[in-house]
Amino acid sequence: MSKHAEDIARDRHVEYLIKTLQDPEATARVQAAKLLGELKDSRGVDGLSAALFDGDAGVRRAAAQALEKIGPPASEALLTALNNPDQDVRHAAAKALGQTGEQRMIPSLIAALRDPQESVRSQAAFALNKMGARAVEPLIAALTSPDANTRLHAARILGSVGDLRALSELQRLARDDSDNKVQEAAKLAAEKVRGK
Repeated sequence: MSKHAEDIARDRHVEYLIKTLQDPEATARVQAAKLLGELKDSRGVDGLSAALFDGDAGVRRAAAQALEKIGPPASEALLTALNNPDQDVRHAAAKALGQTGEQRMIPSLIAALRDPQESVRSQAAFALNKMGARAVEPLIAALTSPDANTRLHAARILGSVGDLRALSELQRLARDDSDNKVQEAAKLAAEKVRGK
């Protein structure tokens, strides 16, 4: 088969899978989402984005995972997915955004530290930790958040990253924060930073 014929066949296959995301059968929609993810074709992003709000939880999860596999072309859809009512979708979105490594994702991941579900907060924290030094300044700013979970996770991540720029703010938090858990996390983080 010629390269041109292969391209035409692939285009038709992608178009078919995108249409299948609207199939009345949830199992067909799940399979279509999974295959679009395997193909990593950015043309599937819009259909997969819509599937994040499917009535079937399996379809929503498959769509989120497919967007993760597609990577940076799906970044905007993944940012939107951080606000999805389904915690599994938010979890997958936080994971995928961390893997893109894009600096512009940091504020959204910091906002996800306030998510009501611990699994989403943990995944956002993991993603921020993975970004390392690029996330330090926004994480230092997050130490002043009115949300205790945000301060707690920011302190832990900063301790893990070990950047000296965070030391004075971590020490302040360890001494002055109104939440005992945050104080303890900041104290441990400051010790880690001093030890590096």
